[in-house]
Amino acid sequence: MKKILIFTLLSGMLVLGGCAIPAPKQEQSLKGADFNQVETVTSGQATTTNSALPIIVLNHNASRKYAKIINDSATAIYLYLGNFASASAASTTVGVNKGIRLNATGGEYVIGPDNLWQGECWASSTASGLNISYSEMQ
Repeated sequence: MKKILIFTLLSGMLVLGGCAIPAPKQEQSLKGADFNQVETVTSGQATTTNSALPIIVLNHNASRKYAKIINDSATAIYLYLGNFASASAASTTVGVNKGIRLNATGGEYVIGPDNLWQGECWASSTASGLNISYSEMQ
């Protein structure tokens, strides 16, 4: 004999096989932002052929709700979350073995509701030819 369970959502209650339980709550918003609604998605790449200076991957964005940064380079990179006036100003702080390591060919970092950072994201490496992909939602 096969049993069939029927799910029904009535007035905020989930009915499962005759037993009513409260329906799951919607995801809580952070800083007044509704993370269930995305207005804009931006994707792109940050590339460089010079390893002497760090590169900016994401600019400051007060509306950022989510971002994903992926290292498509053949070598590890280091991601640094901080705001600087220029790449040369950033070079005194951003560097190899400083910040968040993203392994070669696919290492990634996600910014979301639990670790929301709306400032700049910089990257550096010992090798030239950095290739970093990103997606940002606001």
